[in-house]
Amino acid sequence: NRNKRSITLNLETDEGRELLYRLAECSHFLIESDNPGYLAMRRLGYNDLAARNRSLIYVSITPFGQDGPKASYADSDLVILAAGGPLLLGGDEDRPPLRVSVP
Repeated sequence: NRNKRSITLNLETDEGRELLYRLAECSHFLIESDNPGYLAMRRLGYNDLAARNRSLIYVSITPFGQDGPKASYADSDLVILAAGGPLLLGGDEDRPPLRVSVP
């Protein structure tokens, strides 16, 4: 984890969007976790940024994908635990919690 940087931008401002454009021009990777379509609506999607840097690797992390029936679902830690299965380990009213074994 050496020589890495992290930054937070306000993409609602012209200054924040311009800074993202400039950073994308000299970056290898961009990792974002906004709602699907949020950056594209602000002309900051993959096509917009790749036009400035063809070698940019653009990663979008969303809980339910970029498209499909659940793409717009809101997420929280509880929703992700329920969707992924770990919440089931806590048990229900009619049964005890499940034991988890870790190798």
